[in-house]
Amino acid sequence: MPRSTSRATSHTARRAANPSTPGRIASPQRTRCAPTEAHVHLHWRVAAPVRSTQLSTASLILNAHDLMSVAYEPSSLQAHDYAARLWHDFTNFHQLPALPTVHSLVLFISYLNATLDVAPLMVSNYLSNLSTWFLSRGFPDLQPLCDAPAVKLAMRGLAKCKPHALHQVPPITLDEVSSILADQDPSYDLCMFHAMVAIAFFGVHRLRELLVERPITQSGLSKTIQVDSVHIAHDSVSLSGPLFQHRDSRCLAWHWFHSCLRAATGWPTLTGHSLCAGAATFLSQQDIAPDVIQRLGRWRSDAFRQYLRDDPSTAWLHTRAPSLSTPTA
Repeated sequence: MPRSTSRATSHTARRAANPSTPGRIASPQRTRCAPTEAHVHLHWRVAAPVRSTQLSTASLILNAHDLMSVAYEPSSLQAHDYAARLWHDFTNFHQLPALPTVHSLVLFISYLNATLDVAPLMVSNYLSNLSTWFLSRGFPDLQPLCDAPAVKLAMRGLAKCKPHALHQVPPITLDEVSSILADQDPSYDLCMFHAMVAIAFFGVHRLRELLVERPITQSGLSKTIQVDSVHIAHDSVSLSGPLFQHRDSRCLAWHWFHSCLRAATGWPTLTGHSLCAGAATFLSQQDIAPDVIQRLGRWRSDAFRQYLRDDPSTAWLHTRAPSLSTPTA
């Protein structure tokens, strides 16, 4: 048989044996061998971890504690330790478990109230600091325990038994307001300060209604589209913008107003509520009925009565003053 005929016959036979790939010669099937001990040994050699100093579990716990401690300021760490000492004294005296439970936290609140006469806000701070102290030492988070209904009920009862003592905030008087406004300094900031004092006192405003907590700054300009339409919208006056601003368009903040108010009166203990409390007391001294004072100050409850100072000359007005809305003979 000629050589060309034998090659054609061999090619035809291979095509018949693999009909799924017409016109192509099928490659022989590759067989996979089972991994041998040599392959396994090679795999572990490749995946071996980088050599490092292995620490014990106790050392890792101490290192984690150090990392979490660095995250807090020294003053915060002192507050955490003080809350932990209070908890230790409480559990040690009453022979309670060291790890807090809902029941022991309720007893701890009662202990702070009855034994140490702690205010409700400080009790809440102690619970928060105690939770952070346990969490930084690898114990479970105490926040679910602090959010338990029994603990919240105890805190609510404590707040009702010891309401916030607003009477400790000194009220500013009309004479002091007049003395502040009598300053004839024509500077822009002082004029703004005078306007804020007059509006806050005679409008019975709280500072949150007039000022912001901290200055608002524009940042990240590279992340915005710098086109004319955006620039015009940025420079236009917004109805929701701050009411009082510095000359350079920075909004006035609480700390600036507090410093000016204390410097003008010479009282280092004056706060923003001093204007509101002084206005309510002044209205009460002018024979204004409590319900009218409540509407003028936009109070939703009788909490405004705590702003009326214990003045014997005006105490009777709280119950016998006629309402301005009711005509009298």
